[in-house]
Amino acid sequence: MRNRNGRAAEGRKDRAKQGKQLRRERGRQKLVDKLVGNPRRILLRGRAKMERSAAAKVLGLVIALLCVVDLGQVAGRKAAEEIVLYVHESRVPPEPTLVTVVTATGNLSQIGFGTMQVFSNVLKDGASPSSATIGVEPGFVTIGKQNIFISYTFTLSTPSYNGTLAVQGAFALNVWPREFAVVGGTGKFRFANGYDVSEIVDDSNPANYVTVHRIFLKYL
Repeated sequence: MRNRNGRAAEGRKDRAKQGKQLRRERGRQKLVDKLVGNPRRILLRGRAKMERSAAAKVLGLVIALLCVVDLGQVAGRKAAEEIVLYVHESRVPPEPTLVTVVTATGNLSQIGFGTMQVFSNVLKDGASPSSATIGVEPGFVTIGKQNIFISYTFTLSTPSYNGTLAVQGAFALNVWPREFAVVGGTGKFRFANGYDVSEIVDDSNPANYVTVHRIFLKYL
């Protein structure tokens, strides 16, 4: 009986000793992994890094191709050019192209500070009413105390010029010529900026108020 109990006790001691030894080995392995790095983890990290690098290269190639395509669409045009447009505006019925939509008093006939007007004028290639229509000029003006703010978009639809030019600025009433900034474009006018100088051509007929716009453009 004593021999059996002794052997059982020795077995428990051996198992406890083996358990301690196993825990020590695991602790040493964890320390090595922390200091040196687990080979499997290092391999996985290396693969992930390579995949990210490959994805970045593919993305860079796609962006480069898009740039080539975009630049190809505007290739062949001049680095700078001047465009002349004639704006025909009607201020009276039956088909006005400029109307007052808001005033400070609520009376649309009392134009002054706080007034907003919207327009959609006709673009032609000449000052005559019979000149060919080449586009439209939608926009709006707001009247301040010192200046009038204006924003409009030349929208052209011709074989030579198909696109838009966005223009904005401020001016004083009855002061000519007026100069505004061309802040961007689309279509044929992508990457365009410059300035627009406008002058009165004919203000004798409120049904056909004509101004000429000389637009000077540069392309990035």
